[in-house]
Amino acid sequence: VLLNLIGLDRSSVVWIDEVVVNDPAKELALHGVFRSGVFSGFDGFDQTYLWLPPVHPLITSLVYKLFGFGIWQTRVPVVFFGGCAIVVLYFIARHFFNSHRTASFSAIVFALNPQFIHTTRSGRMDALCLLLSFMAIFFFVQSTGNRNRTLYVSLSGLLAGLAGMTHPI
Repeated sequence: VLLNLIGLDRSSVVWIDEVVVNDPAKELALHGVFRSGVFSGFDGFDQTYLWLPPVHPLITSLVYKLFGFGIWQTRVPVVFFGGCAIVVLYFIARHFFNSHRTASFSAIVFALNPQFIHTTRSGRMDALCLLLSFMAIFFFVQSTGNRNRTLYVSLSGLLAGLAGMTHPI
């Protein structure tokens, strides 16, 4: 997370997805309406924005409400979600391999993937989707042999559903 914060406001260009996803978040935070000024006049998006799944814009809207609108407020939460996804992946790998060394190696290889770094440094929904998906997998694998199996499987299903409401793929 700390390494990705260096130059975060100068990281590559602003992706079209950053605008498409975060403009409704800005509108909701500043004006109380989940709409898109970018798509104004198209399919009623200037009234209600329902083109992309809402979880990421809703979380970003909360960040904008608390800290204001800007490139840092758009990208820092995504970097944080990416960092958390790496940690959860470590615990998944630890469960399967029962080895701290192998789990650490798995997490480090994932963290150093150039595409993951590039995506995490943008204000897109991918890192949140990965985090929620990894958490769903983590709770599911924890359910095996656990007396609270129903709770873990329920949490897994809830997190998988939220992941599905985060990214259009």
